Parts: sequence; structure tokens; C-alpha cells
Amino acid sequence: MKKRTPKDWRRVVAAYEGGKENRREFCERRALSKSTLDYWRRRSRVDAGGRLVAVEIEADAGTAGALTDSLVIIWPNGVRVEMGAGAASAAVVSALHGAFGGGGSCLR
Repeated sequence: MKKRTPKDWRRVVAAYEGGKENRREFCERRALSKSTLDYWRRRSRVDAGGRLVAVEIEADAGTAGALTDSLVIIWPNGVRVEMGAGAASAAVVSALHGAFGGGGSCLR
């Protein structure tokens, strides 16, 4: 079997995302492992510019200049996550970013 190039994988990912099959069916039909498809889907999001995003810091008029006890993350797709600042470790923020916003590279 010929080794697939990154360009080949972009086509595979596009076929999956543009199709109607679920992940299991798609992978079985093409003799792919689900984890391999997931890897290339994540990588294609990162390659498409999902590495860094602009961050806007907003302060309420009543708390301007003061530190707050919560962190709110709102992704462009509308997902909103609010958590206590103590829970917002780099690992938690990265996992949330991967789940709702893009690749696994999320900076705090």
C-alpha cells in the first residue's frame, strides 16, 4: 500500500467531513483506524490556521482594574465556557480548546 501524503490526508478528511457516513462506517470502508482519522482531522484544523487566536480581555465597569475569580472563554462558534480561575490550568484550557475550538495548541 502506498504511503499517503499530507495532501492525500487532506482529501480523506474533506471526504469524511463532506459525507454523510458516521466515523465508524467511513473508517471501515477505507480500512482506516478511527484514531488515524482523528489525528489528521486535528492536524488539518491546525494547518488551517488554528494555532493561535486573538484574545480580547474585557472588564466590567464595576471590576475594572480588579482581578476576577472566574475565566470565561467564548469561541467563534458560539460555545461559551465559564470556570473558576483556579480551575483554568493550561491543560484544562487546552482540552477545552481542542473539544470546542480547534487544535490542541491553546495558550492561556
